[in-house]
Amino acid sequence: MIKNECEIVKDLMPNYIEDLANQGTKNFIEEHLKKCEPCNEMLENLKKEQKGEKKGKQNGEIEINHLKKYHKQVEKLKTVLFTTAIVIILICLTILGKVINENIHIKKLEKEGKKVIAMIEEVELDTKIFIELRDYELILEKKTNIGTPEENKKTYVYKKSNGNFFEKYVEESKRQMGYSYKAYLFKDSQTLKGIFEVPNEQTSLWETNISNVEKGIITCDGFSELKTPIVCAEQVRIREEEWEGQKCKVFSRHIRENCHYELWVEEERNIIIRDLVIEYGKIKEEKNYTWKEGTVSDKEIFDGASVEEIKNKYYDLNKKANKVAQIVNEAYPKTKEILESENYTLIAKTKKLENGQETESKKVYKVRNNKYAIADINEGTVTYGIPKKEYAYELEIKDGKILQINSKYGNKPNFNLCLSGVTSDLLLSYSMWNLSEEKFNGQECYVVSSGFITIWINKESKLIVGEKWQDNIDEKLYTYTWEIGNVTDKDVLKQDTIEEAKKAYGYVEKQK
Repeated sequence: MIKNECEIVKDLMPNYIEDLANQGTKNFIEEHLKKCEPCNEMLENLKKEQKGEKKGKQNGEIEINHLKKYHKQVEKLKTVLFTTAIVIILICLTILGKVINENIHIKKLEKEGKKVIAMIEEVELDTKIFIELRDYELILEKKTNIGTPEENKKTYVYKKSNGNFFEKYVEESKRQMGYSYKAYLFKDSQTLKGIFEVPNEQTSLWETNISNVEKGIITCDGFSELKTPIVCAEQVRIREEEWEGQKCKVFSRHIRENCHYELWVEEERNIIIRDLVIEYGKIKEEKNYTWKEGTVSDKEIFDGASVEEIKNKYYDLNKKANKVAQIVNEAYPKTKEILESENYTLIAKTKKLENGQETESKKVYKVRNNKYAIADINEGTVTYGIPKKEYAYELEIKDGKILQINSKYGNKPNFNLCLSGVTSDLLLSYSMWNLSEEKFNGQECYVVSSGFITIWINKESKLIVGEKWQDNIDEKLYTYTWEIGNVTDKDVLKQDTIEEAKKAYGYVEKQK
């Protein structure tokens, strides 16, 4: 009976362990286990097995969970990597697109800039060809509205004849109140020579190298510093306009904020007819060019004179200029040499021609222990000098008393103050001077004159003996009388030092 129960309990034991048996079966098994040791052992063994299985099952679930987490992390990583790769690809494509677009833009700018530069160069070339190869009259009107408004009108007339080049130039300016000249240019080897005539003034001549003569060439000043096509394309805009009935291309170039430059080109002849500087929408500078082609006659240029007559006039002027240069270049160093000599007297008279007022001064220089004397006749004073290394003491003495002691830079008196023409830069323009001969102060003299100055030069001594100056205030005549080598010791200070002179004249220092 017990053995049969053991078999039954054995079959029911798994359900009992798993808590799947009903209550009656549980009671039956528990009553049997109280009196059956083998079944108790079997129960313990089954429980151990079940515990091991649960542990293995738990370990498996743990491994499965780890695997699931791993797979999830791998999937997340894949998603991140994929997203990152897509972003990188998109960034690369964007950058590549920008580079490609930038290159396309740059090439477009270069193409546009080269085209604009070519157009500007063509305008300059066509304008230059017009100037070089055609007879024409050019009227240039310039207006400036910066600061004090100014208007200026210039008329140029050009004509070529047998390889020679002739021009006439007239300027009308509110500031200058009218000015004009005529210049006749003709070739001689590689030099341009010309006669320069100014109304109411002397005729002069000039020479210059051919390469230095622009002959009316006009440049596009507002575009001169555009060096690269890209800069040109970015700064220059082109539009079409009409001006005084002429169709024009207008090149507009940005200079700075609220300021731009415009070059107006006549389409028909492709030459410059206008350029402007515009600031804040208003014209600040304006130049207008009016070209009249093929209207210039020989009479208008030469005033009836032939080319040969013009050349002869030039050579006559050249001959006169050489003579003036020779005379002046002898008189200047000779007079300067006397001024720097060691023994002379110079009496200078100044006369105001307006009222006849005259003044006279006497200058004496003699080297005796390196001292000099200057006598002022009108004031009755004599200035004695004691030169030092780089300066001189000058003592003004009257009636045997020292009136004043001055310290002057330089160890010689500044005698050339009254000899204005000697240091005048005007003497360099010899062709502007007229030359004649006459007596002056009883001396045979050359007379060199130009405009407001006349200089008399002694023909024998080559010294400047007289000057006449005229300015806006008055007109003065200077007469110079030279006595060379007749200065005696009594004309200079007898004392050798400033201390000896003070003692000899009883000079008392003024209290400060």
